[in-house]
Amino acid sequence: MDSLNFKPSGQSAQYVLQSRKVKIFAEASDTFGINSRVIRFRLTEQDFWEPGSTRIEFTLHNEDTHPLIPVAPPGAMFSRYRIFISGIQVENWDYVGETCVLMDRLKGAARRLNDSTEHHFLSNGYNDTYSPIAVGKARRVVMTLPCGLVQSDRWVPLSLCSGGVTIEMELSSDVGQAFDASNTPAWSIKDVALSCTLLQIDQSLSSSLRATQNTCFLAIQLAIIQNPW
Repeated sequence: MDSLNFKPSGQSAQYVLQSRKVKIFAEASDTFGINSRVIRFRLTEQDFWEPGSTRIEFTLHNEDTHPLIPVAPPGAMFSRYRIFISGIQVENWDYVGETCVLMDRLKGAARRLNDSTEHHFLSNGYNDTYSPIAVGKARRVVMTLPCGLVQSDRWVPLSLCSGGVTIEMELSSDVGQAFDASNTPAWSIKDVALSCTLLQIDQSLSSSLRATQNTCFLAIQLAIIQNPW
């Protein structure tokens, strides 16, 4: 049926051979909390990474004898984000929790309510009353990263990034930043993963990009030799 045919009617990107969803698990550990606060992901594939598709997901466990009551979106659980490309730091964002709370409150009520369905559901979009996690229970949380690179609409050629792209997230030591601290909440996060879309590109285009990269590096090296200062 024509009404169910979603193929583009005009020219389309024939150089994209395959699009696939991948899940990359955190390095070093599977459980994080106050005593293990640094979460690190490394993207080392040979395909192109679509940054805008990136989501962080984890299971939040309530390990307290009281309900775990969120007072902010899950971004408030973190204090710092860093991104490295080929070992070079390209983003370093401090005060993540405070910034995420401000950015969330500046959204419209309908947008806030809709976004909360991915993590801690809001009673309405005008307040900060989130659904609690009962004693001994857990909740699967999905969140976006508002970092500049991750919000970009440009694909990243991972094959040209020596050592890949590393995303580092540090949990805040202040438990009251994201949860009601009346009873000193105890929690941990497990099954931490980064989900995103990777695109396989025609080899001829990949080779052309690599040749362009090598030409740029050569030009930079010659400029340094000719003008060392």
